[in-house]
Amino acid sequence: MRYYHDEELKGHAMCFDNPLEMINEVEAAQTTCPSHFRVTQSNKKGGFSTDWSEEFRSFKHCRERLAVPWKEGKQRTEDIIEKIKQELPIPKSRRRRARWSEDRGELDIDRAWVGDPMMFRDVRRDITTGPANIVMLCNLDAIGTDKPGKIWMRSAAAIAVADILEDAGYSTEMHMWCRGDEVYASPSSEQFTTCPIKQAGEPVDRDTLIQSLAPWFLQVGVFGSFPCAKNAKQVGYGYPLYEIGEWVKYCDLDQNSHILNFPVVTTMDEAVVAGYDMLESISSGEYLTAD
Repeated sequence: MRYYHDEELKGHAMCFDNPLEMINEVEAAQTTCPSHFRVTQSNKKGGFSTDWSEEFRSFKHCRERLAVPWKEGKQRTEDIIEKIKQELPIPKSRRRRARWSEDRGELDIDRAWVGDPMMFRDVRRDITTGPANIVMLCNLDAIGTDKPGKIWMRSAAAIAVADILEDAGYSTEMHMWCRGDEVYASPSSEQFTTCPIKQAGEPVDRDTLIQSLAPWFLQVGVFGSFPCAKNAKQVGYGYPLYEIGEWVKYCDLDQNSHILNFPVVTTMDEAVVAGYDMLESISSGEYLTAD
């Protein structure tokens, strides 16, 4: 974990290399944080549970959940993903495709032998403009009264867009982030937590993404990371700030990245509109910047 106390932004940033590291750091922080902020709340089964009906026996159980496909959660999310994908436009592919030409490309002997005028095999992309590398910033935050389905909706929508972009030949990177205020004592009261959940060039691993953007991970991992801010007095869980703002600098993004900040959505209709806007912005060139 990389920790930063940012006096200019009046807050604390915790940057993790991956979701597993976040779980490990949260477990380590439990011994030093106040009891009312600890993740491990006793229940009758001897483990701990979240406010969103997920139950865990231990942090070891959490690590296993990250590594093993979760049948119920996966099916629930994939159903949403497929419904969203049916409504979204498919961007023009960046993949190279073969075309037959009369005068351009590599000569095909068999076609030339039979007198076919389309004897040259030309390989080119469908489009030559638009970004090849996309970074999606996925906000994972909520308040205690939010229903799990609302959180699932935004997570599923982000995964659906990543699926579509990868299928069209775009290299897609994904980062999870969460920002809140009144988490720590003033004047540095803001909190920012982030970690990459998909690297550029990797295939879309739905199992991993579903776990990393699930309500249980928000509760155990993200909220549990608040005590990881060193020498900061935690005063509460605060309230969400859904704009990433200047905290984006802690996501450690390539300066040449084309950044799509996936908004918070809570319904299927909102998810489709957000996904559509994301895909349309690729052709229009409307991006955030990494600097």
